Amino acid sequence: EIVPLEKLCSAFWAGKCMLPAWLEEPHPFYLPKCLVVFSHHAFTDVQRAFLKQLYRIASSGAGSPLPLERFVANFCHDVPLPKPGAVSISWKPFIKDAPPVVYQRPAPNELPLVNFSFRPLLRCLSATNILTIWGVLLQEGRVVLRSEHIALLTPVAEALVALLFPFTWQGVYVPVLPSTMMDVLDAPVPFLVGLLVGSNACPQPQGVVVCDLDQDIVHLGTEDDCRPPKPRFPPQLPRNLVSILKKELEDIADPLYLIPPSGAKGRITSDVHGLLNNDVREPYAHMFQVRSLSLTNTHRQYVLTKANYVQRDLLPLKQDDFVLFPEEEQTLYKSINPKKSSGSNSATKSHSGGNFMIKAIRRQGRAIQAHTDRALSFTAAGAARYDEEMEKKKDSIASAFYDVDQDLADSIRFSFLRFFSTLFRRYKEFTISDSSFRHEDFVNSMEEEMTYENRLFVLSVVKTQMFERFMVESSTRRRLFDELILVQENHESMISLPGMKKKHDTPFLDEKQQKAVKKIIIPAAPCSAGVPRDTVFEYDDGFPLLKEEEMVANKTLDPVSALCYVGNLMFCGVGVDW
Repeated sequence: EIVPLEKLCSAFWAGKCMLPAWLEEPHPFYLPKCLVVFSHHAFTDVQRAFLKQLYRIASSGAGSPLPLERFVANFCHDVPLPKPGAVSISWKPFIKDAPPVVYQRPAPNELPLVNFSFRPLLRCLSATNILTIWGVLLQEGRVVLRSEHIALLTPVAEALVALLFPFTWQGVYVPVLPSTMMDVLDAPVPFLVGLLVGSNACPQPQGVVVCDLDQDIVHLGTEDDCRPPKPRFPPQLPRNLVSILKKELEDIADPLYLIPPSGAKGRITSDVHGLLNNDVREPYAHMFQVRSLSLTNTHRQYVLTKANYVQRDLLPLKQDDFVLFPEEEQTLYKSINPKKSSGSNSATKSHSGGNFMIKAIRRQGRAIQAHTDRALSFTAAGAARYDEEMEKKKDSIASAFYDVDQDLADSIRFSFLRFFSTLFRRYKEFTISDSSFRHEDFVNSMEEEMTYENRLFVLSVVKTQMFERFMVESSTRRRLFDELILVQENHESMISLPGMKKKHDTPFLDEKQQKAVKKIIIPAAPCSAGVPRDTVFEYDDGFPLLKEEEMVANKTLDPVSALCYVGNLMFCGVGVDW
């Protein structure tokens, strides 16, 4: 007989079912419960903020003035989806001490939506290993991200995929691969998967690259389809372009990087050679010892572990802490016009692709000097000072580990986009039609700029499904990329010839009406129809089973239904005592 979970204990004592031996003693036992938010749009940080609020309300011990179903219904029905580039949503969470969550969808002439944190990628992986994995993905390789911390896998995978713009990943993509699907690792197709691995070794079939996020190590393994197997080496990225990209990336990422216990940045291993020495690596993939082993600490492990948990050191909730029961008449939405000075808010301001491309170019000189300064600062003399600062900041770093920094994300994305716009600036000259491209001629045109190995890498990229899809699709993505190439050419011509007007027009990027936020919408608080102000809903037994009949939202409650709903509650007592 199948017994519902909530009736399991009573069924056992009534002799209707058997329990395992370890449950036969009359003591409390607990089973995991999961609440999942689905969406067609990748508002990861907004969903994360909602789930944290819901968890805090259910576990605070002080009770809630509304049933949890009302909060769920409010988020799913009353919080609207913003129109691309025109509307910004300012969602005020249910608790007063929580800051508002401001979000919007980018306009067609902006980079695609990124609503997750880039910090996990930059905290865990050095610039060397980020570029190594990114290069493997550009060739549509097979990549496994492994970690003991499940929360790391998805944001790191999402960040790597976002850095492939203007291309779109075409292979298998499973940010968290279930243990029952390990056979995927043997599939002869491109994939990017995340694997939750404890102390057990991660399997590495031939041709698969494994990235250890916890230790900042890339295990290259062996080349695919080689008999006998040949050791794999870092991708042959174009030297001049990737050296500029690495300096820019280090300028942004190095202040965030958490030094691993080994004290080394950019550890890469191969199947035969073990840990690769710098003399067999490309210059961008060089390893750098930033700490001596005698000064190794556990700050990295502490931050990665604590960042996995919902913040528990917040003050207990009281009934006055909730943002409910407004004194004024409640409306479904409140719209306000954004102030001109609101540009400082990274969530509401619009980033111009052209401006960010120019900033990425100007950042090169600063990046070179910053790279030298950091190399000098990570000495034995500065290690003690670093340890002291990390001891003070490790809790704040962990609490903000998954917080979104839009400026940080845009800076990194445009640095990588500049790499692509420089590499493919002449790709249109070799385009026969929308579905045909002269691969060999395009690569041979770079003979004076690149080595033979670098050109082979570029050839492997233009023969991928990603590039083929990019060429076939006539989309805003390709139009945006084409005009960003023109922005770069305009900037370079104006530097070489001061006072000269821009060489190319960029009408798509210049459409200001697509990028201006016309209004900000503030959704209404959760529906409180039929719930007296002095009602308290207790959740001492943990997160409850949600009831569909209590999923009442302002949007789904029309005036007639509201009157009937309140009448039923007042005269029949339905829904208050549960």
